[in-house]
Amino acid sequence: GSYRVSFAHGQGGYAETYRVKDAEGKTLFLKLINLSQLNAAQFDADGNVIEVEAARQLAHGNLCRFVDAGSLTSNGQQYAYVVTNFVSCETVAQKMAREETLTVYESKEIAKGVLRALQHIHSLPRPVIHNAVTQQNVMLDLNAGLGDSKLINFGHARFLDQPPTTDDLKNLNPFYLAPERFNGVCSVHSDLYSVGAMLYQMIFGMLPWFIDLSQYKPADRVRAVLARRCSPLQIPSMNVFELDEQLINVMGKAMARDVNDRFQSADEFIQALDGKVAVDRPSSFA
Repeated sequence: GSYRVSFAHGQGGYAETYRVKDAEGKTLFLKLINLSQLNAAQFDADGNVIEVEAARQLAHGNLCRFVDAGSLTSNGQQYAYVVTNFVSCETVAQKMAREETLTVYESKEIAKGVLRALQHIHSLPRPVIHNAVTQQNVMLDLNAGLGDSKLINFGHARFLDQPPTTDDLKNLNPFYLAPERFNGVCSVHSDLYSVGAMLYQMIFGMLPWFIDLSQYKPADRVRAVLARRCSPLQIPSMNVFELDEQLINVMGKAMARDVNDRFQSADEFIQALDGKVAVDRPSSFA
């Protein structure tokens, strides 16, 4: 159509991503989605691709702003596409691959950027749950500060009013998932749990309650992950500059087993990271 490919970024299970230029020569980002590769949970009741419908509402500094969307056919297959603004960036995962751990300051700034994005999508007239907050899905704008981190990839997103589904679990990292997600339930609180897991990983260089799943049969892995979480959350004995009891408690509260014990909104999480709300030692350490 009106977009010319200037660089192919990559290809995943159901989509290809490109850097493109529009008719005026502006550089943008295009995600081309192969509809035949999607599962039922990625469509809404009207047959629309949830990722596309969610993308239309992305208008916030910590998200890649929506530009255009559409559909096309090629080689006998149906595709949908989403175009957003282009950001020169790297993912948190790429930064971690070089540095292994991040400072407390860096980790908190990145987390707050993600939380501001979540506060926006959770507060929409029809709230959107991201469902895949991980280091791979958070970008760092190389021309801005860490607080301008951007939450990307809405391929697993659901609207809050949609029924539970477990269709996509096999494609997600289980160590980021809140307990209720394994039953197909997603909520504001499950997204906040994932931010807590990412914050823990950025600071300590490992995922919370991690176990080697290669020794388990695929059918037994969820049970093994949940069983591991019955033990207290371990805080590695590392000398981490600026790591204090408040931040440790914040991570524990974010990843509490009971949704009622977690932060109730992204804004409350941010207030705790800024030290404006004191957080008591959570039961996950008991």
